[in-house]
Amino acid sequence: MLAIKSLDRSFGGLMALEKVELTVTRGDIHGLIGPNGAGKTTLFNVITGFLSPTAGRIHFEDRDITGKGPSEITHQGIARTFQNVRLFSEMTVLQNVLVGQHCRAPGGFLRMFPISTRREKALQEEAEELLMLVGLQDFRSRPAGSLPFGAQRLLELARALATRPRLLLLDEPRSGMNREETDRLCSYVQGIRDLGVTVLLIEHDMNMVMRLSDRVTVLNFGRKIAEGSPAEVQNNQAVREAYLGSSTLNA
Repeated sequence: MLAIKSLDRSFGGLMALEKVELTVTRGDIHGLIGPNGAGKTTLFNVITGFLSPTAGRIHFEDRDITGKGPSEITHQGIARTFQNVRLFSEMTVLQNVLVGQHCRAPGGFLRMFPISTRREKALQEEAEELLMLVGLQDFRSRPAGSLPFGAQRLLELARALATRPRLLLLDEPRSGMNREETDRLCSYVQGIRDLGVTVLLIEHDMNMVMRLSDRVTVLNFGRKIAEGSPAEVQNNQAVREAYLGSSTLNA
């Protein structure tokens, strides 16, 4: 589904990504892990058009999307969340999800308020369903900025899903969540995959990664050092050395 070939990204003389190869299979939850500074978020930024690669190619569903901008990447069927939550804090929870639908709304973002046409009402119903999917239906009328941080992350997830992606990139979605919230998040991610959305996941919680992922890729200093099943990655010596022997690799 997603094929990355010999991808480089440099910032001046610093190579943030070097000859990265990655293939994400349709229907998988694919984990992307590595120590801080390994290049994980940089890779997400290149895939989603927030950064251009220095070299290499990116293909999505057999189409070359290398160097395309974020809006075009979204239209191609790729959505993402961010390490730092990016919501419209003064808008309601429901309105934030409706904003995520703007690429499919007749007339675009500004045309969606107030809801009037049959098409717009259908989009609102879909937005309500997405809030139910992530357990936020009871907060639909609250300002997004008033939600607890963990709930804001779930709202960002719902908003990303509003674009109807076929590939969803999640950048540390568990950050700021307690164990109970993390367990719910895992169920939501599995449910998203069951709906036919492929997931590429960055996460520092190794228990979560190993629990969810069909396949795991490991970056270190911008290079891919390992790839395989969760069990294979856990037992890889290069990975253990990259994490300085940390026991967090044991699920």
